[in-house]
Amino acid sequence: MMAETETKALKRELHNDMFNIYNKAKSIGYNATKFRQMLAGKEGYLVAKSFIYSKSPTDGFTSLWELKRLDLTVEALVLNPKYVSLFTEEERCIVRDRLAEYGYQIEMREQENTDVKSIPELEPVLRSREYNNATAELRSKVVYEYLFHGRSHRWIDEYVIGLNPSESRGYQAMGILHYIGLKSKHKGFFEKSNLDDALVEIKRQSSDFKLLIENLDYVNQAKKIESKLASDIDAEQSEEDGYYKDGAIKYYHGKRYERNPVNRRKAIEIHGLDCKVCGFNFEKNYGKRGADFIEIHHLNQLSTLEEETIVNPETDLIPLCSNCHRMIHRKKDVVLTVEELKEIMAKNGKGLTV
Repeated sequence: MMAETETKALKRELHNDMFNIYNKAKSIGYNATKFRQMLAGKEGYLVAKSFIYSKSPTDGFTSLWELKRLDLTVEALVLNPKYVSLFTEEERCIVRDRLAEYGYQIEMREQENTDVKSIPELEPVLRSREYNNATAELRSKVVYEYLFHGRSHRWIDEYVIGLNPSESRGYQAMGILHYIGLKSKHKGFFEKSNLDDALVEIKRQSSDFKLLIENLDYVNQAKKIESKLASDIDAEQSEEDGYYKDGAIKYYHGKRYERNPVNRRKAIEIHGLDCKVCGFNFEKNYGKRGADFIEIHHLNQLSTLEEETIVNPETDLIPLCSNCHRMIHRKKDVVLTVEELKEIMAKNGKGLTV
C-alpha cells in the first residue's frame, strides 16, 4: 500500500494534470469554464471521482468527443498508469467502458503511456567544472534537450547556454552531460516519451540516477509551475478583461507582458512570493490555496510600451499583492511607482509586514 505522503503527492500531481488538460482543451477551442471552477473549489481527485460516477457523460466529454480529443477527458486521465493506485479496478472499468463506447482506442492509448524504455547505464566522468559553473535551471535544460529532443552539443551550446558554437565547439554542454554520465547512446533516448512517464521509469531502475533525476525533476516542476501560473493568468484575464480594455489600451498592452508564464516564474524565482510593498504572502495567510500565488507588476512606465519588447524578470518585474497592485494602477492616468505607494503607506502608519 502506498505511503500516505506519496498518495498526497500523487493526488497533487493529478490535480495539476487536470489543469493541464483544461489548458490543452482551451488551446483547441473548447473552454471548459465549469470544469475549471470545479478544480478551483475542490480537490482534483474528488472531481475525478464525481466524473467517474456520473450517470451519463458530461457536456465536456461529449464536446471533446466531437472535437476528436477524448484523450483530454478526465476519464482518459484516470486510465493513466501512474494513477493506478488512486482508483479501484471497478472505477477504471467504468471509464474504460465509457471511452470504448465513444470509440476511444483504449489499449493503444494505455500502451502509448507505458511504452517507456529503460535508460542505459550512465558513465559519469570526474570533471565537474562545467556542471558546477552552470545554474540548476541551465543544467536541467541541457539534459532535457539532449535526452528528449536529441540536440547536439553544439546546438545546446548555442541555443541553451548562449555561446558561439564555433568557439565553444560544444564542450560546455558535453562537460555538463558527461559529468552526469550521459553519452551518445543516451542522445534522444526519450524523444517519443512523456517526461512524467520517463521519470517514473528512471526512478524505478535500480542504478544510481540521482543527478539525472534531480535535473529532470527540476524541468518537471518548472513546467508544472508554468502551467499553474498560466491558470492564474487565465483566471485573472477572465475577471479583468473588461476593466483593462475600457479606455486603457496601453495598460492592457502592458498586462500582456506581465502575463507571460515564463517571465512570471522567473520573476518569482528571483524576487520571491512576498509583496514588495507591504510584505503580504498568500500562502502564509491562506495556506495551501494561496501557495505559489502572487501578482506580477511591470516596473517600467507602461505608457512607454508601444510594441512588444523583451522583458527582464530581474529588473522589469516585481511581485505585488492584489491590493497593492490595484492601488498602483487605480488611476489609469497616474500610475504610481512602488516607492510612491510605499510612501503613502508609511504616511498612514502602514508598511512592510515582513
